[in-house]
Amino acid sequence: MKDKRFIEESFPLKEVSTESAREKNIRHGHISTLHIWWARRPLASSRATSYAALIPAPKSVEEWNKKKQFIIELSKWENSLNLHLIEKAKRDILEANNGRPLKVLDPFAGGGAIPLEALRLGCETYAGEYNPVAVLILKCTLEYPQKYGKSKKINVKSGIIETEREINPLLEDVKKWGNWVLKEAKKENITCKIIEEYNVFELMNIYSNCDVLVGMRLHSIILALKVGTPCIGLFHENWGLKNPGLMEGH
Repeated sequence: MKDKRFIEESFPLKEVSTESAREKNIRHGHISTLHIWWARRPLASSRATSYAALIPAPKSVEEWNKKKQFIIELSKWENSLNLHLIEKAKRDILEANNGRPLKVLDPFAGGGAIPLEALRLGCETYAGEYNPVAVLILKCTLEYPQKYGKSKKINVKSGIIETEREINPLLEDVKKWGNWVLKEAKKENITCKIIEEYNVFELMNIYSNCDVLVGMRLHSIILALKVGTPCIGLFHENWGLKNPGLMEGH
């Protein structure tokens, strides 16, 4: 094959892996906080591998070293919105493909890391999924920000003073309705807990203070039964018989 890509010849695997591992501890501004997805790919590796797959293989050791260092910098979380680096990556991809924006398809896009990074690199991006949860995550990650998240200027009046302010309509709507849901939940005296990372004993403590647990994961049902909390197990015949077998035994 004459038209070899950079990733076919070499790739800074160690450095990009380090950045991918570091990304797991990042919460603020990361798409992983939008919704849990159990097979989410790191943005660092998705961005780096997409770029390396869309540019040609290096012709010299000097070119290889330059591209290697660029890929390492490109993969860093703090450079996700670095316009200088992103624009250079876009130019490199266009130049390598006769100035034509490439079409990238991820047929099983899951949490959306690969299509998001392909989109960031200026590609015409298509994402497919049959899981309805993943479809909603993809819409919120790829589609809605482009449709409804374009900044606009509004006039804000405070007393007799009127000032112009730039807002993101999508961000404002998410804040507005998120606060509404929280307010209504408090009216009904509903306790809301957003579970991120708890150890087993912390989870058991939370479950013991619940009136009932509704779960589809076997481990959550086991812990609820362990602390004596009534539970309802959800299952589908394609998921296997673990949940119904456990529930019938109790």
